[in-house]
Amino acid sequence: VNPMELADAHRDAGVLVFQQHSRPDARLSTAYVAWGQKYCVAPILGTGEYEGAAAAQYFATGKDCCKDLEFTCGEAMDEAAHAGLVIFNKTQALNQILKQDLDYYMKAARMASARFGVQLAEEPIFLTWVGDSDLALANLWPQARNAWLLSSMLALPLCAVITFAIEAWRGSTLGLESLETLKEKTFA
Repeated sequence: VNPMELADAHRDAGVLVFQQHSRPDARLSTAYVAWGQKYCVAPILGTGEYEGAAAAQYFATGKDCCKDLEFTCGEAMDEAAHAGLVIFNKTQALNQILKQDLDYYMKAARMASARFGVQLAEEPIFLTWVGDSDLALANLWPQARNAWLLSSMLALPLCAVITFAIEAWRGSTLGLESLETLKEKTFA
């Protein structure tokens, strides 16, 4: 991918491999601080200076990994790295909680735009910068498995507690109905 290609052309991608020598430009990196964390971004550019001719379409991201003129997020320090894993906008039931990271990265990108005069695409793509995209994807599987196992282990006791609570409530209401029936038969 040429870093100046429109992000909309790659909106459905999960991994983007950029042209050789494309990399995050640490000189244009910025951080937005929220909840005690620095949400760092740096526009991904090709070789040469940023001339402002085209809007920055892609940003490498990370948390707590940048300072003034220094961007060490992901594998940004690796000269051979030229790929990124796309950070998706989560639109499921937990949207309000999960979407915040992307919102903070967007705020950081807007700050970079204002601070350095970098034109900003309307909807840039945010990435985790990696050297070996296949290895990075392979490393995601154990994380996904562990998240699934943890959620399953938490769901089972929760379901059991809810089931016992419902049964206890049903039992107490059935007990009241039986008591009322017994009173009617006794006094009839």
